[in-house]
Amino acid sequence: MVKIRVAALTKAHVEWWDGHVQPLIDADPARPDAGWDWPKIRLKCSLSALVGQAPVGYMIGVERPASDELVPIAFTQIVRKYVHLADHRKKAVFLWYLSTAPLKELAKEGILATDEVPKRNGVAGLDVAVTESFGIGWEGRVGTHAAPKGRASLFKWYVDQGMTPLDIVARLPRMRNWGVFGGGNDGRYLYYDEAGAATFRTTLNVWRQRGPEAT
Repeated sequence: MVKIRVAALTKAHVEWWDGHVQPLIDADPARPDAGWDWPKIRLKCSLSALVGQAPVGYMIGVERPASDELVPIAFTQIVRKYVHLADHRKKAVFLWYLSTAPLKELAKEGILATDEVPKRNGVAGLDVAVTESFGIGWEGRVGTHAAPKGRASLFKWYVDQGMTPLDIVARLPRMRNWGVFGGGNDGRYLYYDEAGAATFRTTLNVWRQRGPEAT
């Protein structure tokens, strides 16, 4: 068992990631998050606060025994006040960015010990968005966009987590049609409705140290 914990994403986390993790990600150009610049990502996401979307970033870290140290293994950037992709009358969380550290490479670099390498850290990052949605009263509703660079495999990964693809003819929320925030419906949008989110969350409850309400 490997303990992980969620914390608010800070400038220090981003600086550490840029120095230790992003170079390992960039070594694999096929990764959807290769070339990401997290300081710029955080700045871009912060602009959504101007239209009341309440952006927030989270870091998922491996909890080192007998200390408060967290070794970052995933970053999640969301907006908390968004339109539900499947029903614009409802509110939802939108998962804007999700990046996971290449854990085997972190172990090779000595950043993580072999017995500190968890599995399913991408699922944990998605769970952060779902848990946030439940916590603020949106009943688990979450939307996201599978980056085109991830091709079919990334889209399939979200489907495998129980997300529903948005019909390519469906109308997007207005801001997702603007280049800086989206760029139109390209058929790569997915969402959890209330039932889908509940099912996804239930499958992970066994791993929550403090019960179903814990992150």
